Amino acid sequence: MSPFFLILALAANLVCLDTGGYAALLAVQVIFYAVSLLGAFVPGRGRISKFVRLPAMFTSMNLALLVGFWNWISSRQGGVWQRTVR
Repeated sequence: MSPFFLILALAANLVCLDTGGYAALLAVQVIFYAVSLLGAFVPGRGRISKFVRLPAMFTSMNLALLVGFWNWISSRQGGVWQRTVR
């Protein structure tokens, strides 16, 4: 359910943008997703690499869950495992 909650949180922040501290919260979300996108392209094993790869892993995992759910709901992918030929 995590990908759906993330989308819902982003949509709620967009709807409530004029109210209270939601603009700051939206800015934090956008920065998190920007760091996540950066983490997908940063090579290496330095400190900065570890800092940006964790958000990248989190968002890519949730994106994979969302794509998998979409493939399942649209009947493009079945749930049956088939053995490969050796």
